[in-house]
Formats: sequence, C-alpha cells, structure tokens
Amino acid sequence: MATPTPFPRRRFLLASGATAAGLALAAPGVGVAAPAESPEALLYHRLLLRHTRWVETQWDAAAGRYPLADFRFVSVLGNAVLLTHGTYDADLAGVDRDTLADHTVRTIRHFAATNFWATGASWGGGGYEWGGRVFWDGTFESYFTAAARLLWDELDAATRAHVDAIAVRGAQYVAGLGAGEDPRSGGWSSNGLAGGHRGDSKIEEMGAKSMPLATGLAYHPDHPDAGAWREWLTRWLSNMTGLPSADRENGTLIDGRPVSEWNTAQNMYEDHVVENHGTYAPMYQQSTGAYPGRNALHFLIAGAPLPDVLAKQPNADGLWHTMTHLGTAAGLSAHPMVNDRYHLYGRDVLPLTWRRMGQADPYTARSERMLAAHLEPYLAYPPEDRLTKFSGEPKYEPEARAEVATAYLLHAWRDRLHGDVRPVSEARYWASVAGATDYGAEVGLVAHQSARALAMAVSKAGHVKFAFLPEHDDWLFDVTGAAPAFLPGTALAVTGRRVARYTRAGDGFDGSATVLRFGTGAAGYATLPTGAVVYATSGLAAD
Repeated sequence: MATPTPFPRRRFLLASGATAAGLALAAPGVGVAAPAESPEALLYHRLLLRHTRWVETQWDAAAGRYPLADFRFVSVLGNAVLLTHGTYDADLAGVDRDTLADHTVRTIRHFAATNFWATGASWGGGGYEWGGRVFWDGTFESYFTAAARLLWDELDAATRAHVDAIAVRGAQYVAGLGAGEDPRSGGWSSNGLAGGHRGDSKIEEMGAKSMPLATGLAYHPDHPDAGAWREWLTRWLSNMTGLPSADRENGTLIDGRPVSEWNTAQNMYEDHVVENHGTYAPMYQQSTGAYPGRNALHFLIAGAPLPDVLAKQPNADGLWHTMTHLGTAAGLSAHPMVNDRYHLYGRDVLPLTWRRMGQADPYTARSERMLAAHLEPYLAYPPEDRLTKFSGEPKYEPEARAEVATAYLLHAWRDRLHGDVRPVSEARYWASVAGATDYGAEVGLVAHQSARALAMAVSKAGHVKFAFLPEHDDWLFDVTGAAPAFLPGTALAVTGRRVARYTRAGDGFDGSATVLRFGTGAAGYATLPTGAVVYATSGLAAD
C-alpha cells in the first residue's frame, strides 16, 4: 500500500469540524435568496479579511503600490470587495480600512495608466508596463477591471478612461483575431476553433479568449463592436466545452441558434474527461466553471443580463459528473495522474461556486460546502494567511484572492442568479456518483466510487498505480503524480490491460477488476461494493 503522506501537511484538517459546524444546512434545491448573507459568503469574506495580512506584506511603500511581479497587484479585487461589501474587521485584516482603501486606489490608478491598452503604445515599442497579450494578461486584466469597477466612484476621470480603454481595446483585439491566434502570446494556442483533447485540451485556452470579450461587452454594450464581441464570446465559451458527438445533436438554443451551429471543437474525451500535461487534469477540467464565473462577474457588476451561454454551457453536466465521480472529501476531484495545482484550495473555490450559483446545481452545492469546511484550517496552516500552498507558481496567490472575491460576490448577488441553491445531503451526493467506470485504455483510468472509498486503477504511462482513498481522504495517502500506490513505481511499462466492470443494474453489485501486465509479471486490483479493495501480484521484481 502507498506510504501515507507525512502528517504535518495534513494537520490543518483537525480543525475542520468547527468550520463545517458553522455552515448552516438546509433542504436541497433552489429557492428565493434570503436577505442575509449566505454561510459561504460570510466564510469567503472572513477568508479575504485574513488573507489581507499577506496582501499588506506585498505593499511597496517606496513605489506607492502593490508590485507588478507575479501580478500581485490584482490583489486589489479582494480589497475592493472588502471595501464595498460586508463589515470590515481591521483586527482580522491587520490593517485599518482607510489605509487599505488608499493602497488599493493608488495601485489601481498606477496600473490603469501603465497598461498596454490604456497607453496606446505599439506592441514591443515600450511605454507600458503590462497587458496586451491574450495569454495570460487577459485574465489579470479581467480581475483588475472588476476591482476598478467596484470602486468606480472613488476613481478620477483619467483612471476611469484608462480602465475603459483596457476593456474596449482588449475586446476589439480578440474579436479582430477571429479564430486566429495571438502572435504576442508565444506558443499558446487554442488550435483555432478545432480545439484538442488528446494530452493537451484547449478548454482553458478557449476560456482565456472569452475573458476580454466579456469585459468589454459587460461595460460597453452599446459600443459599435459589441455585436462582434457577443458573437465571439458565445463561440469561445460554447466551444471550450465542445464534444462533437454530443453537439451535433444538441438543439439547445444559445442566442437563438442551436449548439450544433456554434460548436466545432473537441476538448474532451467521449466520457467527459479533459487531459492536459498528457493525462487527466482536474484543474483544467474545472475550467468549465472558472471561466464562466469570471465572466459572469462583470455582467453582475454592470447590472446587465448574463449572456445565454453562461447558463447553457454544452456538456457541462457530463464534465461535472466525472469530477464528482472521481471526487474526494474536499468536494474536489482526485488527482491520480498529473498533480498540477493539487491542494491549491484557493484556486478551487470559484469553479464550484459558479456551477452551484450560476447553473443551479445542488450536487455541486454539496461539493462547495465540503470544500468550505477545509478553507479556514487551510488558510491558518503554515505558511499562514495563504490561499495556495505546497506547490504552484507565485502568481496563483493573487489569482486565488481574486477568485475567492468573485465567489463571494456570486453568493452576495445570488438573488440575481438562482437564489439559494441548497446542497443535497452527503449520502445523496455519494449515491449519485456511486459505481465503477472504465474510461478506456487511452485515458488509462478505471474508477470505482462508493459511499466509503474511492479506488482507481491507473495505466497511463508515467502514472501507473492502484490508488485507494478510504473515506475519500486525499490527505492520508498521496496518490498523485509519480507517488507509487501498491505497485513499486509509476514508471512501470504496461504491456497489457484487462478490465471487467460490474454494475448494480446488470450484476447486482458495483465493482471492477483490473489486471495489468508488465515485462516482469502481472498485478491485479479488484474494487468491491463495500469500498474495500483487493490487490494481488505475481511479483514484479526483475529476475
């Protein structure tokens, strides 16, 4: 069996029961929003306050702003939410409100004036500090614009004009590219409108192309180019979750036209699996919620109707079912293969919140509630006051703050979405995804979810293992990336794969049996309806 992860990394979970107890429960379903803030909104507000302690360590007093490096200045979106919503707690934030407001407005003023679109500079010719590229400047321009719009009344006329230029010119640029690629972004590409699903899905790249379009359209709906912005916004967001075998028969109308007329891309496998870095990649599959949530925020701030495509996203049900079928006690998919952004909880919040609040899913409401129970202990665990820990790039920290701020606003403005979307019970949640699935030899994954455990047989090259997560706990055993599980190493070369799958409907029980052959022998893994697993091997040591 795999070696348990050292306990210090797991210790923060000991406090999670107290957090979970603070989240009020209700019957599942959709209802009218109550005037009071939801438990999740209150939690996210507290997280932002506590996280402000980290933000203020980034303040550059000599420059008079938060830094450009790693896009740390987009922390202003979280600041803007705290300055405009809820009760400000200076003790929890570690800074008084007036100081935070001063730091925020000064930062917005500077980076609005020095953005590529605002300066009117020529690309590569100097005269600007940041921005202008679809990948990934457009993401941070979106966060930044949302912060400025929340504090619009506090900004001078010149700064407002600069922010408007970011929104308008960014949208014009992306629409002007059509299905082509951004020459400023190096090798990043959506592969036009064809996308891709083997090893390197373009779900994220298509989502990124939508963001400048949403920003421009939300605040400037009467601009002469707004029609083109809406057309390309719909096309990129619809195609990002494209699956031709389903889309050809999908008559759902988006802006008056069926999905079959919008979509040409394939960005997932037939069983609703998204690959990146050569394997199943949960963070990229979560793009199905992250990008619509980021885009929806601008229309909510502007008081504008949300575009059709945000609620009618093709194939979203299947993508979310896969993530829940592979789900853990934190409400998130396990990472049995690539561990990109694994346990970076601050980056996981928004996809769940959007699916719940924007698409009225009571099952993902349970996922969000499960993740919420982990968040305050996670924030308090060293390094303290951080929303992303253990791995990843420095830019993920300010990005996580922006996304928690967005999640807060989706809850705070839930009366403009679907009201209160109450979570199903945990028992009903696990029952909805119980059973065994063989995702095929190419994906290289067999998964069996039950009320008591998640078990997975992975045959993907470089990640070969038999993973076992009792009680759905992905902190007890590390089954990600190159971490071995049952088998002596993940680099074993699979020479043969046989799978038998059993269903309650056809066989009277759910289960699976997988046999993998290697050059030095064979190993088998059976998953039982009780949640138990059985492992057997001929011995795999070299002669």
